[in-house]
Amino acid sequence: MVQGVDTLPYRLLLPEQYDAPKTYPVVFFLHGAGERGRDNEKQLVHGGKLFLIDSIRKNHPAIVVFPQCGAADYWSNVLRLHDDKGNRTFNFLAEGEATRSMEMLQHLVQFVMEEYPINKQQVYVGGLSMGGMGTFELVRRMNGIFAAAFSICGGANTLTAKK
Repeated sequence: MVQGVDTLPYRLLLPEQYDAPKTYPVVFFLHGAGERGRDNEKQLVHGGKLFLIDSIRKNHPAIVVFPQCGAADYWSNVLRLHDDKGNRTFNFLAEGEATRSMEMLQHLVQFVMEEYPINKQQVYVGGLSMGGMGTFELVRRMNGIFAAAFSICGGANTLTAKK
């Protein structure tokens, strides 16, 4: 996904017997902080192989999208604080501008839904760690798009839960 001078690398997996006239569920999978970058490969490290298991591909045909967050960016709008003992604190913002990667991710979601035969009742998002945080934020920012979401080790501002 290219917007101006910014690029959001992503991988897209089509069902084995892809048939363009047919509609498919779509899953957006958001990686954790350790997989950020521009190589368009690291985002597949955790979870990517799950979607290649023969029985899963055969019994649950879907389009799966693996975007890659920029190396210096974050999926969610969160302040990450470290104290002198190495402890981390995440301060999730209830409002504010989306990160550049989140902004581009929203455009990617729209692009995929327009360009591929997506069943609009089966749009899913999930992620791991930083991707779990991004999952909560994407659902909030694109309210009404997703049928379901899963966040593994993610977090968000509880004040935004109703959104």
